[in-house]
Amino acid sequence: MEDYANAKITELEECLLRVARYISKERYEKYHNLLIKGELPKLSEILMKEYYDPLYDVGINKYTYDINLKYDKIEEAVEEVITYLKNNKYED
Repeated sequence: MEDYANAKITELEECLLRVARYISKERYEKYHNLLIKGELPKLSEILMKEYYDPLYDVGINKYTYDINLKYDKIEEAVEEVITYLKNNKYED
């Protein structure tokens, strides 16, 4: 949100138009109405859930990974990476 905090509505409309060709007309109108009403937090949340998250899921599933990290604290992830590297004989 902070990246777009000082953007003009016309600039945000241009950004939304770039997404328009990948979504239905109904969804575009829904997003555009939120933009015009100034409901940027709500628009951002909806775009993340309905557009960007599914888009990234498709991209991520194209690849296979040696390790899949799931953690509640960053320290847990660091430990998992260190263990993985040691078990796979990577240099210090």
